[in-house]
Amino acid sequence: MTRASSDDGGRQERLSRVYQAGGDPGQLARHYDAWAERYDEDMVGLGYLNPSLACGLVGRHVGDEGARILDAGVGTGLIGRLLHLLGYRDLVGIDLSQGMLERAAGLGAYRALRRMVLGEPLDFPDGSFDACIACGVLTVGHAPPHALDELVRVVRPGGVLIFSVTDEAFEAGGFGARIEALREAGAWRPVAVTESYVPLPGAAAEAAHGSRMFVYRTASPRG
Repeated sequence: MTRASSDDGGRQERLSRVYQAGGDPGQLARHYDAWAERYDEDMVGLGYLNPSLACGLVGRHVGDEGARILDAGVGTGLIGRLLHLLGYRDLVGIDLSQGMLERAAGLGAYRALRRMVLGEPLDFPDGSFDACIACGVLTVGHAPPHALDELVRVVRPGGVLIFSVTDEAFEAGGFGARIEALREAGAWRPVAVTESYVPLPGAAAEAAHGSRMFVYRTASPRG
């Protein structure tokens, strides 16, 4: 076996483990803790598209470089590093994996990093942020659909949420219904959505989930 094929087999196995965690936050956190050291290398090897797409959408819909931005499911800080290079400085990241947060801290791109679990109440006041990014976490075996409610809550009225949802999670995992329920309740309105794409084009077939990136704006105060 060549070094290249060995590396690819290892990253495929590490990716598979997180999808097999079955939505258990404790088990998922342990898998990500163990993966943290190799995560960036693996994501590059798998051709990960979400960070570049997310940053492009931030540039288009969150023009103010002084905006307070929450990176929900920060991982090792791939998105924050790019946003920092683009001039965004008021970045806060949350993640369930302490190992991932420690890697993100080494970048110096975030004002604060805290351990929180998507799907549980977030320890931020209402309207704490101008924008929120959540990429790669609204998928099979990760955050549940009701996690969107808390993300909407912590973004100020008129603020922006940029998030990816896998096609499977949107259709069968309840995310499509939750997104629509929040729209019908007047919590937010759609701004943009990409066509379906594969965020990890180098992944094995069972992990090469189709996905879309969504942009929503929270409701502004009346009057």
